[in-house]
Amino acid sequence: MMIGYGPKINSIQTEYDREGSSVWSGKHGGVGSAKVDKVKLDFPHEYLMTVSGYYGSIKSKDTIFILSLTLQTNKQKYGPFRTNQGTYFSLPTTGGMIVGFHGSSGWYLDSIGVYLKPLTKPYPSKVCFADFNGTHDTSSTSEGESNHKLVSFPSSTTKGTAGSMPYEPWGGNSGTTFDDRVYTGVEKRILLQQAS
Repeated sequence: MMIGYGPKINSIQTEYDREGSSVWSGKHGGVGSAKVDKVKLDFPHEYLMTVSGYYGSIKSKDTIFILSLTLQTNKQKYGPFRTNQGTYFSLPTTGGMIVGFHGSSGWYLDSIGVYLKPLTKPYPSKVCFADFNGTHDTSSTSEGESNHKLVSFPSSTTKGTAGSMPYEPWGGNSGTTFDDRVYTGVEKRILLQQAS
């Protein structure tokens, strides 16, 4: 991922894994930056688990932007990129892996959200239903088996694509909406650019 920043986060660009192939997102945010940082992950051994940061405005009554970002993988923390000022936001650490970003951007990164994929398959819930066959008999059969049937249902439903859950974007409501969709994982690089 590339992150560009200065007084606020200027842009992000992410390299994703799509079934073993490298895919770069478009650059979300402006073109000029005082500083560009690259975060390189050792995917699939290292993966992005959570994102946190701050959003707010530089001047009162100004547009709200993402002011700071911190990335946490299963191995280490990257950042914070910029200063920790404004309103704090954080994706709760739930044992998932970030597989995509969405949000809005214009000259700067206005808002950011994520797609989170669970790392383990949910255990199904088991519900017991009686097999009535026209009667209300729930007794055991002659072999000692119950006339009840055990039926499995998913323990939770998932929204999004490929079993991932979208988390709403944090930050302002300006700019053009972007949606990188869902990939196998954030592969190698995250590029961040500073605004001056």
